[in-house]
Amino acid sequence: MFNYPNSNLFLGTKREYKQNELFNSQNSKESNEWAFVHIGEELFKQTTQDLKGWKAKDRIYIQGNHLYLYWLDLPDQDSFNLDELQVVLDFIDQKAMKNKKIFIHCDYGQSRSPSIFMAYINKRFEKNNKNFEECAKEFNQIYLEYFYPTGISNFLENNWSEIR
Repeated sequence: MFNYPNSNLFLGTKREYKQNELFNSQNSKESNEWAFVHIGEELFKQTTQDLKGWKAKDRIYIQGNHLYLYWLDLPDQDSFNLDELQVVLDFIDQKAMKNKKIFIHCDYGQSRSPSIFMAYINKRFEKNNKNFEECAKEFNQIYLEYFYPTGISNFLENNWSEIR
């Protein structure tokens, strides 16, 4: 699990999420100190499968301190949506203002979650004016698992100026 310096922002994998007893303890005081952004298919479908009135077109579900985002790791940048990204970044902001530790993860922690993590850090946390390529290269120096170019990184690069 990667912790961005001087922050409550953490990045990792689905395996790290599932294996961390602290994250999965319903009664633990410490578990209430965390908020989670889950990116991918498995946890999204497990969480939403029994919901009444749930629309298949909806790809975001928020339940308390958990945001589930149904984004697959596809090579096509059109698989990603700017409005959905803004909802995720707003969720992270809301939880950060409540001093929550925020754990963002996808299956392998290589493209989707690091991309969202990097967007949040540069657009909201540090509020810098660097272009996508600069941010991606700098981020890749501190988080070596970040793999780009991918569909989501192409999406971010093409929409970087629109992300707020």
